[in-house]
Formats: sequence, structure tokens, C-alpha cells
Amino acid sequence: MASRAALLAVRRAPAARPMAVRRFGAPGGAEAHPFGIKPGTYKREGWESVVYPCYIASTVLLVVGLSFKPRNDLKIWATDEAAARLKRMDEGEPIEFGKHYGGVVNKFPFAQEELGEPVIIGEVDEDDDE
Repeated sequence: MASRAALLAVRRAPAARPMAVRRFGAPGGAEAHPFGIKPGTYKREGWESVVYPCYIASTVLLVVGLSFKPRNDLKIWATDEAAARLKRMDEGEPIEFGKHYGGVVNKFPFAQEELGEPVIIGEVDEDDDE
């Protein structure tokens, strides 16, 4: 009986069992490399020479474009509107409720010119027959 108890105690002892080595699914264990490419053996693929400059160009374009975008927050619009209304009040002009005096409408005054009558293709002039 004592020998049987000693045998079971030896079998249950954690130091007596060899530790299992986990390889995390890689066949080589410690020889595993990311994406299966060994260091120093990487060769560039054909698409990389086209895609990487496009990434750089689009990043530069986004940074420049977003840094120069117009500021059109509600707070900025309200500040411009209040300044335009104060200017009108200082000049003695009346202010109407619901009418906007500042903003994009007054920032870029354009003159509209008449273009004339449109030319219709396919009409025959009566003067050309003679």
C-alpha cells in the first residue's frame, strides 16, 4: 500500500512532468517569423512602388487641404453677423428681423452682367436666303 501511495504522489508531482512547449501554431516554434518572411529575404512587390507614393501624396493633399479649409462654424458666423449689424447700427441704417447682413453674401460682391439672347442652332435666318 505504501508503495502504491508513493507512486501516485510521484505521478502527481508537478516537477516530475515535463513542461509542454507551446508553439502557437507555427511549425518552427522559435524559428517563426512574422508573415513567414525571414529577416533579410524580403523582396519588394510591383505594386508597392506605385502605392506608397500615392499614400504620401494623398496624405500631403489632405493635410494641406484641411489646413486651408474655410472656418464656417456657427460661432464664427454669429460673430460676423453681429459685427455687420453693429456696423449698420453705427451708420444709422435700420435692421430687419430675419435678414442676414454679414456672412458670405456680403463678403464677395459680384456684379451680374447681361449675356444677351441665346443662340438657337437649327433656325434659319430669313436674311441668308438672298
